[in-house]
Amino acid sequence: MMCMKKRLFSLVLCVLMILSLPGIAYAEEQPFWNYSTSGYTYLYQNENGGLTRVIVPISHQNEKIYIEDYDASLKLQTKREIAGELSLFGCFFSGAQYNYMVFGQANPNEDDNAEVVRVVKYSKNWERLGHASVYGANTKTPFKSGSCSCAEAEGMLYIRTCHEMYKTSDNVNHQANMTLAVRESDMAVTYRGTRIATPSSGYVSHSFDQYVITDHEGNVVCLDLGDAYPRAVVLTRYNDKVGSEEAMGSNVSNVNIQEISGKVGDNYTGVGIGGFAETVGGYVTAYAYNGANRNAAYSVYLAYTDKSSLNTRVVKIAESTPVSSVKLVPTGITGGYIFWIDDASKRVYYTSYAADGSIGEVHSANIGVDDVGVMTTKPIYYNGYVIWSEGIRTNIKSSSEYDIAVNFYLLNDGGVNTVTLPATYPYTRPIFQEYAPSTPQEVVYSDTDKPDISQFTALTPPVNMKVISDASVVDVDGRYLGTISKGSNIGVTGQCPGYYQVNYGARRSFLPQNVLSSN
Repeated sequence: MMCMKKRLFSLVLCVLMILSLPGIAYAEEQPFWNYSTSGYTYLYQNENGGLTRVIVPISHQNEKIYIEDYDASLKLQTKREIAGELSLFGCFFSGAQYNYMVFGQANPNEDDNAEVVRVVKYSKNWERLGHASVYGANTKTPFKSGSCSCAEAEGMLYIRTCHEMYKTSDNVNHQANMTLAVRESDMAVTYRGTRIATPSSGYVSHSFDQYVITDHEGNVVCLDLGDAYPRAVVLTRYNDKVGSEEAMGSNVSNVNIQEISGKVGDNYTGVGIGGFAETVGGYVTAYAYNGANRNAAYSVYLAYTDKSSLNTRVVKIAESTPVSSVKLVPTGITGGYIFWIDDASKRVYYTSYAADGSIGEVHSANIGVDDVGVMTTKPIYYNGYVIWSEGIRTNIKSSSEYDIAVNFYLLNDGGVNTVTLPATYPYTRPIFQEYAPSTPQEVVYSDTDKPDISQFTALTPPVNMKVISDASVVDVDGRYLGTISKGSNIGVTGQCPGYYQVNYGARRSFLPQNVLSSN
């Protein structure tokens, strides 16, 4: 077991009181579940040695993006706003010399001349320096039912994400991963992996989560959560080395880290990936899996994949846990931390991992927030701590108008400290808005349409009903999950004002009552 380096964050604890500020935890990123999503809050160590926090409103529709700079004691130094671009958000990436934002927009007419992805380059002082555009690219909707990840090496930016593709001969818009390579010097797109292909080229369909890293041996390595081809958590390593303008376009070596039970193409996988990183001799993947059984609890795993052979060893860290928000945070290539949140106890559980994938002792801590099941930030390692943040709603005027304070959480071998800062900016957003336009109609809900789960009534036994008009399925927070077509039969398990709970995907899902009728 490696020895984790312990450093005291004494300046923080001297300057700031650890408080419990009244408020409601504000979910800037969707909860851990079967599909992933683009992240909306990011932290990185800035050039002054402090932290920068980047916040993208979840309902992004060309909205402002908020940027906050903190010093090493977590004292707010500056805050600014930059303009969002296009209507969909992919991800943010802090590179060695530049910052990048990946945006996109839907292409409902499947027009090869329509811009579907835009990669914007900024200075470290957030001056806009240029952008790369991707047009058509067999893309109807970018970032659909998945995430977005970036890595860089030798002057190249590599992007792994996903897209809903053009309609194929079976009259269906299928979803798959998408890979891009961008030359950083002039923002030229040098490779687009957007067509239907085979796993031997790095293609995964459907792909519900995506990661990319560049390792110390000069390889581009990706991770995808596939429900069909393959039905597995699959690691892909490209044969061309970093620096090549088409390093993601060559043949690959790949291995299925976790085979997934069930039928090929069943959207429910029961897998949530919490992170992917490199160690000295291998790659580590943290994830939770419930055997693709909707009624089963999750177990937490760490997979170690040897770099030379790609042989994989899986260690079960926690068993049958009501788990959410599994996260892996490397402290370097010699190891790091894994932590997860237990929804029942509302506690954070954490352990360390070593370069060979071995696991340390599991600990737990209470971080003092009721709604801890949603991780709003991708955690990073900073000043001897794993650190992440939560937005906390304060000064609430309505369900869509409030101020946002910030909780920072600092984890190391000694436990978790919570640092609460005052509200830094006011924020207004529609609570109930789709992630993307639905097909064939766009449905945008008002605050009053939100399902009131406090008045939820179970139906016993479940009722089978018919959909009488095309409509969008949403989750309890109003996020778009998919479209149900007129004439479909669907199981109904409960109801609340204006809505039925329906059997659709892994999360609690709802359809308006006026689009269903009894068979």
